[in-house]
Amino acid sequence: MAKQMETTTSDNNDWRDDKSVLQCLSYMLKHEIMCDVIFLVGSEKKAIPAHKTILASRSPVFYTMFEGSLPEKGEIAVPDIEENTFRVLLQYIYCDEVNVTSENMQNLLYASDKYMLFKVKSECEQRLKETVTTSDPLKTLQTAMEFSMEELKLESISYIEKNAWKCLFSERALKLSKECVEEILKSDYLSCTETDVCQFILEWSSYQCTRDEKEVIGKNIRSALKDLLFLVRFPLIEKEYFVKNFMPLKILKEEEIICMFTAPFTDESSLFNTIPRTPVSERTLYRLERHRAIDSLRRNTDKIDALGIQVDKPIWFRGVIIYGGYGNQSVSDPPCYIFNMTSSVSLLNSAGETCYESKAPIVAMESSETQDVYINSSFQLKANTSYTLLVKNINFTSYFGKDCKTTCTSNGVTFTFRNSPMCTTGTNTNKGQIAGLLFSI
Repeated sequence: MAKQMETTTSDNNDWRDDKSVLQCLSYMLKHEIMCDVIFLVGSEKKAIPAHKTILASRSPVFYTMFEGSLPEKGEIAVPDIEENTFRVLLQYIYCDEVNVTSENMQNLLYASDKYMLFKVKSECEQRLKETVTTSDPLKTLQTAMEFSMEELKLESISYIEKNAWKCLFSERALKLSKECVEEILKSDYLSCTETDVCQFILEWSSYQCTRDEKEVIGKNIRSALKDLLFLVRFPLIEKEYFVKNFMPLKILKEEEIICMFTAPFTDESSLFNTIPRTPVSERTLYRLERHRAIDSLRRNTDKIDALGIQVDKPIWFRGVIIYGGYGNQSVSDPPCYIFNMTSSVSLLNSAGETCYESKAPIVAMESSETQDVYINSSFQLKANTSYTLLVKNINFTSYFGKDCKTTCTSNGVTFTFRNSPMCTTGTNTNKGQIAGLLFSI
């Protein structure tokens, strides 16, 4: 089976001269010297000789193959790995060198995983990490899941989270495995709406039905989704979309639909998660300031500043901008923090009912023209819906705004302000203590 070992060449020079150990091993592999095992590789059953001892020294799989309780004898068939890939593995085993390319990466991953050659697998993973943002993140995620590469999976998910809409509505998304879809749906940080998520799983499950030659109807869609169905946060989906596009398919049971509509109004445990993805605290904070000029005003009151508010797109209300104090209001030298109080920020709906209330601390340096007041938790303002903003307990000598705008646009959102009969301080659309809003989209 193996070639006889030649000790010298015709000019009496030994082939081992001036070679390192690895170079000698490579020479023996290339010239098939003293090989004691033959692999029949790939669909062509290409015969590739090798050395059992060398293979077993590098791979626990090869060790078990040759030294286990049922050792392999004779020629060993390897139909699932092609010749080029197998030779790259041998190059690593004999010479500690691995040549990973975009063309052989997928096959090398499979082969290195099969023979537990972790350095080769790690090299492939590193190359894939470098291409997450420039290649196909969904394909990278699929690869990471298939070969249990946790770091690559996390990097792929991170990119998908930031580019959720683009990724979910790409052609490759329909071909994702159920396991990959589950990883995506489990994320709290997807940068898309829950309606987008619902549309995606509807398209994905319909594709699975078509692929399996099943009719695209409710029971088959539900069968394709299985437990993925309960990773969709149905209470957060636009109701019009749900009623027109999802409900007619009868994918959800009657009691699940009831749970979907009642979940936001009950403290009881729900079948569906009701927490919005992408926590608002992680989103970009925007500022809207409505004044054109600033003046000063002595304030020392427990009265209410109020304004009516309406937006043309949904936003997350995160706080209010009030006017800060002016003048020397402290006796310390140098001046220190002079505002350290708790205000109350509330939102009323069009019926005058309180839909949100928060105690908000005010701590600021003196002579600050404006002061940001953050609420405890963000509240979503719906598009084209009237709200009244109330701010209570601003008790210090402060600036105030004048020549304010009734309509303002910031980051693509148009805000409309109106006078409120609940105001007891003189704040209105033209002037007053409410300088603007803090919000996220």
